[in-house]
Amino acid sequence: MPTENRLDCPALHKRSNSYPFGDRVPRTVRMLKTVTTDPMLGIGLAYIKGKAPIANAGQSYQVWTNSHGAVAAVMSDGERLGLRPAEFEVDSWHDLSPAASEVERLTAERDALQLRLNAADQRIDELTAKPSDDERKRLMEIVERYPDGDPLEYSAALRKIQQ
Repeated sequence: MPTENRLDCPALHKRSNSYPFGDRVPRTVRMLKTVTTDPMLGIGLAYIKGKAPIANAGQSYQVWTNSHGAVAAVMSDGERLGLRPAEFEVDSWHDLSPAASEVERLTAERDALQLRLNAADQRIDELTAKPSDDERKRLMEIVERYPDGDPLEYSAALRKIQQ
């Protein structure tokens, strides 16, 4: 089974109460408009080393998402470009379901526990059930043979009759 190519980001591990995507985490986004780095007041783009990252309209990008829902496009060189919600639409989501092996392990554990529970219920039913007429007759014969019969058999038969 192929594994999902996945960037590790905070939203995969924990999401705040204000997280906007519910139980989903964006994996890729399609740009609705071309976006570049915002210039800083007073210095412009001087804080950028090399070329300023650009996310082009119509292209899809892998994204990194923080635990509050802020999304950043991840460029081919690994640089991140922060995006505003109106600048993109989510293309695909990370699969947050438990791994198949974990599901199988939990299912097997649940099934084993259910078998144990069923066996215990059956044993309780056997121990608390009143004897049938034929069984009661057989138990009375054991009691009437006493003291010539087996004392353990007598004791068990007497307990069963007294139920």
